[in-house]
Amino acid sequence: MSTISVNVTKGQRLDLTKGNPGLKTLKVGLGWDVNETSGVNFDLDAFCFGVDSAGKLADISHVCYFNQLSILGGAVSHSVDNLTGAGAGDDETITINLAAVPASIDRLVIAVNIYVASNRRQNFGMVRNAFARCYDSDTSGQLMRYDLGEEFSTFEGVVFGEVYRNGGDWKFGAISNGFNGDINSLITQYQK
Repeated sequence: MSTISVNVTKGQRLDLTKGNPGLKTLKVGLGWDVNETSGVNFDLDAFCFGVDSAGKLADISHVCYFNQLSILGGAVSHSVDNLTGAGAGDDETITINLAAVPASIDRLVIAVNIYVASNRRQNFGMVRNAFARCYDSDTSGQLMRYDLGEEFSTFEGVVFGEVYRNGGDWKFGAISNGFNGDINSLITQYQK
């Protein structure tokens, strides 16, 4: 199995399963460092939601985040809600069982935002060493990484990318769009 890690850039498309035929379960890790300057923690939240072939969220129950840890019959699950970034490596993880994703779901949109960022007057320009990465759950081989730093310095959230179907294979597309607001303000844009 090929597990070459790539630092992705906006608009980049990568094959997930074609080049890695043994890939069954994809993990998306989010990490950041504890705030040591202002005394107010950065609470980054990873979330993922499934959309249909029209790019629309059919049901709010298709959103996986800290208050809904499993969606789509367990095909997508969230680890835990890390409130500070304490600890090494991934602070939050989303697990995607590719074979279990229902056929009605065309894409899984993956995003991260800073919890109550507006109230705390926080943005990604203040967060140190924030990153999102994808890796094979079975081998831990990293497939890609995206640093969530200066490019998003004025934003409270980032749509990192999407895992999508392409024929019988799965691919990853780097969307890399910053946004302001919380999870609700983003998913509203995808609702029918």
